[in-house]
Amino acid sequence: MRLSTRSQIETLDAGSKIGRPLQCTYASLEKSIKAEHFKKRGDEAVKLGNCRDAWELYSQAIKAEPDRELMSRVLSNRALAYSKGGRHADALADAQQAATLAPTWDKPWWRQGSALLGLQRTPEAIAAFVKAWKVSQGSEECGKMMWAVLQKLTRQELAEGMLRHLSHLESQGKVGPAELEECSTDQMLEAGIMHLKRQHNGAVRSSPHLLMYSRWLKQDADPAEAYSERAAIFCYGKCFLQGRADARQAVHLFKTKLQAEMPPTLVTRQALAEAYQRLGDAFLAEKDHPDTDYTHGLKAFRQGLSLHADNGRLQQGVEAASPHVTTFQIEQIELEIQAEDMDTVGLPSTAESAALHGSMPPIIADAILSFPEAKQTGLSGRPREMLKAGLAAAAGLPQHAIMLEGVQRQASGRGLQLRFSLTIAAPSAAEDVIRSLKAGAGAALKDADLIALLGPLHSTSIKVSLPGARVQRNVTSGTAAAEECMGESRSHEAADTTADGGAAAKQLTRPTQPKTDLELPYKMYRLVRADGKAVERPNKHPFCMSRVYYDATEKPEEVWTEVADGSCRWRQSGSEIKVICLKVPAELTGAQLHVQIEPYRVRVARKGCEEVFFEGELERGIVPRESIWEAGQGRAEDGFMLHLHKMNLELLRQHWAHSEMWWPRLLRHHSPIAWDDYEKDYSDLPAPVMQRHKAAEALKDADRQLENSEKSVRDILQERDDIRKRTRQERLHEMRTGAKASWVSIDRRWGADGALVSAAPVQTSAA
Repeated sequence: MRLSTRSQIETLDAGSKIGRPLQCTYASLEKSIKAEHFKKRGDEAVKLGNCRDAWELYSQAIKAEPDRELMSRVLSNRALAYSKGGRHADALADAQQAATLAPTWDKPWWRQGSALLGLQRTPEAIAAFVKAWKVSQGSEECGKMMWAVLQKLTRQELAEGMLRHLSHLESQGKVGPAELEECSTDQMLEAGIMHLKRQHNGAVRSSPHLLMYSRWLKQDADPAEAYSERAAIFCYGKCFLQGRADARQAVHLFKTKLQAEMPPTLVTRQALAEAYQRLGDAFLAEKDHPDTDYTHGLKAFRQGLSLHADNGRLQQGVEAASPHVTTFQIEQIELEIQAEDMDTVGLPSTAESAALHGSMPPIIADAILSFPEAKQTGLSGRPREMLKAGLAAAAGLPQHAIMLEGVQRQASGRGLQLRFSLTIAAPSAAEDVIRSLKAGAGAALKDADLIALLGPLHSTSIKVSLPGARVQRNVTSGTAAAEECMGESRSHEAADTTADGGAAAKQLTRPTQPKTDLELPYKMYRLVRADGKAVERPNKHPFCMSRVYYDATEKPEEVWTEVADGSCRWRQSGSEIKVICLKVPAELTGAQLHVQIEPYRVRVARKGCEEVFFEGELERGIVPRESIWEAGQGRAEDGFMLHLHKMNLELLRQHWAHSEMWWPRLLRHHSPIAWDDYEKDYSDLPAPVMQRHKAAEALKDADRQLENSEKSVRDILQERDDIRKRTRQERLHEMRTGAKASWVSIDRRWGADGALVSAAPVQTSAA
């Protein structure tokens, strides 16, 4: 078959799915025509469901060495044929090669996602479908497929994805790293799983978080939302101080966003309320924790309720914190909330908007003002507002950027210490703000009423947290007169002289470990599929109950237990134990292995040497002559597997006590497995035991049917009696009033004693 004219060449190009100019020599043209011919035949085979013929035809097309774009289409279609034929690994290789040849075409990425899904690599499949969605510029079909695959994620996979995205935001500088506390990677993952599980009351599918994660994948997360989620995770990881810091950042960013909206949206208000709830949780910490602060926790919960009154978790937080707070403290909290609400009426500055939408998080400065001659009472709403206004003027910040965090007595018992937080939106302005506050704090607080109430300002301590590494600045200014800023304390004087009174000394520190550790479950084993992929964790029942299956057709997905030492992966049913020995090399054949199966011991070793792959004393007895082993020279269930037949001596003593034959562990030196970690498969119980069970169930079914039939008869008789009573009630009413009425209206108008309750007229009917 030959084409020589220009019109014929252009016709071939127009018929291809990807338009391209066909500038080639005669030899390359002949290869392309040959490849196109095999490709079309392969396409027809795929439509007919002949996957094997299809991938062989596509292979012939690839051997013809077509041009780059045709090669990408052939590889993409062969990946489809491989996927339909169950050869997902080959499909993945073809899809990856096709994506390399045509990275701006969405089909190879789609094929790659489908192949990864067939290999049960769900997170990687989602990444491929996200790439297809982006390349296709938001294709609806790609979006639907991505959402469908997202719903296959387990809680652990979803938590891993969220933490991975938060880490990505940190690397980009959009979210600052943990500066106060941090825990291990495993503890953060466990905290994320707990957050997802408890946030949705134990539901397996966390739809709100799936929607959020879907948004994060399509475009980077909003920093405010990221801080809020990370605050919740830190709280579950018992890093309560870091949780407070992140929640405060989220509150500030959501406030700025809310002020920029005209009018404010309900979604942002609810998100801000949720950030307050997480701030309150961080203050409440846990019972008897040294970082517990009920006063600030109650304040955060009340601020959240003012935004979202129907939030149940905020209401629970108020109920938990209120018993630990005095009436006077509650009144002070209300005054502070009212004052802060008045401060939030302004619009955000340009720097704040840049911090919200850009890559730099705001800076939070903690200022402590000491007044040794201050009175213990009288610091109500107006003086606090004057304090905030004075500090705002001294620092050059808007008043809503300053928040009164707490009032406490000094260590000497006399005077007060006032703690404020200052939100500095632009990092470049941090030095100027510190310098201005240090120089003008005393002069700004010279109001006569304030001096009468607080006395002169003695010292000011400022600690600033910058994004990136944790940077602490401690500035202490002692004042002999309130109207001028004095020098710093001796501990910082030497460091400050080199900067000529400028920036304070920087002290780099690393985040500390939390005061209490999060206990990790599944330390000694984990629940997986046969291939080692993690399964969804079970929802624990209050009384450690587990569902039992006697019918093999009703069994759920098989769950395996992988021992922490990596030696084996095993599962059990009523009569059998399956063991995958993970340390047996895949290249070894059965003839190269020495396997010993004894009633209470098993051993797997290399023949002719002392290399032992699996050995130990069994928890209970097995029947060696009914136990077998197989070496599949592969992985998972295709690798080396033991099939051990249980003795089930427990059922000989008590045939009805089926739970007694369930092994708590495989080998004696293994840790026991929790009873409710996975559901029980009793479908292959010994035949005599299963027959007795079925006979007992048949008797119970007969009793249940008899009980149901008797209940049905009782219901019918009860209904007849009710009709008789209603009819009698209607007749009595007609005799009393001369008017007919239904029993519903009569029941509302007459009491149980027959007295008239309502004198409302009753509509009568013609006689």
